Amino acid sequence: MARVLPEGVAHAKNPNKTEQKLAALFVSALPQSYQVLANVELYPDEDYWDDIRGEADFVIFHPQAGVIVLEVKGGSLTFNKDMHRWEAIYLHGNRTKVVDPFEQARLHAAAVSHTLIHSPTTRPYASQYHTSYAVWAPYMHWEKENLSAASDAIPDHILLDQSDLQQPEAALMRVSRRFTRDADTTGSHRSDGGTQSDVLSEEAISAAVQTLERTDKIKYPSLHPLHEDGYAIARLTRYQSEYIKSFFKAAELAIPGAAGTGKTVLAIEMAWRLAEHGSLVLLLCSNPFLVPWIEEKLIRKDLSVSEQRVREHIEIHDITSLCETVARKSGSAHTFAEVSRALTPAQFLHRSTNGLRKNKSLYDAIIVDEGQEITAELWSAIKELKRAGPGGRIYFFYDEAQRETSEKWTVPVASARIMMPLKDNVRNTQHIFNLMMKFYVGEDSSTCHGPLGSPPRYVDTTSLGGRHEQVDGETLALEGQLNELVEHKHIHPEDILIVTCRPQKQSRWFKTPSVGRHQLTWRSDGRTAGHVAVSTIRSAKGLERKCVILTEIDGLDEIRDPVARQRRLYIAISRAMLRIIVFTSEQNLLRHAISQAPLAPVGGTGIHIEDAS
Repeated sequence: MARVLPEGVAHAKNPNKTEQKLAALFVSALPQSYQVLANVELYPDEDYWDDIRGEADFVIFHPQAGVIVLEVKGGSLTFNKDMHRWEAIYLHGNRTKVVDPFEQARLHAAAVSHTLIHSPTTRPYASQYHTSYAVWAPYMHWEKENLSAASDAIPDHILLDQSDLQQPEAALMRVSRRFTRDADTTGSHRSDGGTQSDVLSEEAISAAVQTLERTDKIKYPSLHPLHEDGYAIARLTRYQSEYIKSFFKAAELAIPGAAGTGKTVLAIEMAWRLAEHGSLVLLLCSNPFLVPWIEEKLIRKDLSVSEQRVREHIEIHDITSLCETVARKSGSAHTFAEVSRALTPAQFLHRSTNGLRKNKSLYDAIIVDEGQEITAELWSAIKELKRAGPGGRIYFFYDEAQRETSEKWTVPVASARIMMPLKDNVRNTQHIFNLMMKFYVGEDSSTCHGPLGSPPRYVDTTSLGGRHEQVDGETLALEGQLNELVEHKHIHPEDILIVTCRPQKQSRWFKTPSVGRHQLTWRSDGRTAGHVAVSTIRSAKGLERKCVILTEIDGLDEIRDPVARQRRLYIAISRAMLRIIVFTSEQNLLRHAISQAPLAPVGGTGIHIEDAS
């Protein structure tokens, strides 16, 4: 019994009954040496492929038959020579114009072959991918005279019909053998331009399936637990899945999404999928502290050889490291650090791009995460790093509500299509979500899919300092909360983030290496085993931790713009996945919420603690 992916496609409620009929046939009639992919999405990455849209109906793999691409058509095919077009005739004689199915199959086979040779995962096996194609119309009998003037250009082996349903394996072998004979004499239909027809190894088939398989599962190999009950984001949400499908249909997209809706996950996922198909990808983060966090997700000791090849096609940078990399690749006489006082990043990139272009080091795709801090001037320089032509791609993720100021800002990617906002919050518990949305400044609120979770905890630190003359109340409160979280709740120190509302050098934690028995570190970008991370609100953008302790609320009073204060709290609270602890009263915190988005009731109120020592 052949394996057909996605699982269950042969029995799903598929509106295309013809494809479902053949999928069921493959499962029942083909031996297990066959692997079949249904509805394979095509990923055009060059000018030629950019004209190809849609998907190949079936891509079939077999050790002797190689790779066979099938285009499936219902009804009976005929060529209307008066109208000079292809038509399908269905029950009751209804005629429908269809795209030339044979040219469609040929182009899809060429696109599949192109993908297999350019993907880092499949490139080592390129010499094995002998690709053939056919059109299968299972409801008609093949009679050349019915196809009129077009019949002379259609070899018998390219069109399979109702009679082939009795012996599907023989039909597929007939297709493969004819193309093998053609390749031996013309050198065509080989992914590497050669003429041999090697046996397709198990490793080659596995790599091809991994590259082409249509799936809603996250493909980059680093899934992390989201909640204590073991729940993990192993699948894209419905909205995210639709976004992934649409990404390859447009060259430039701007994707808005509130905090926790998976912008960074999608950015990494898109970078991985593009790299799988051989693209050199720039993943750019406006927050430098987010870069090591993403690298932590993508650099793992257990990556397979093929995954390591994919990873090598992804460059992760913040603005400063991008400038330094561009300087090195372009052969610039100066590093960015040497001229940073005289030139802005935008000016430096503009001056260095020509050298990058001469060295053919431009990127195939640019993906920006946390793009709301990218100005129009800076973007005009960044976009020049993408190679010219419709094959290059730009994806720009942003959340305007996380801008640090209330100054007017527009998406700088002027030519991009702005997508509908991401709707599903997949990071926070419902209690945390409802608290953070009280500080949301925007029009597109999201829906929380997390568990109810624990209510926010408010710790009144004003009464604690008087009991200990040499220690202030916030320090005592922090030691008490860390003791409870680490020793009683058994939360790892590296899963806790202390967020200060003050600037770094004005924070009481800036020169505090430890609180009680707990070591502190300002390396909020990466998890240091046994240490609790400390961060400003700005540095925490894009990050997440199981538990966030929000401290030094008085730092907000130094910000005159009330909308900016509200946005800072929205950013800070949304970093928490499971627990949020706030070192002030609920009343004092909510005085900063000058405007609120509508909330879904979750029941219960926050926990108020006066003595946390």
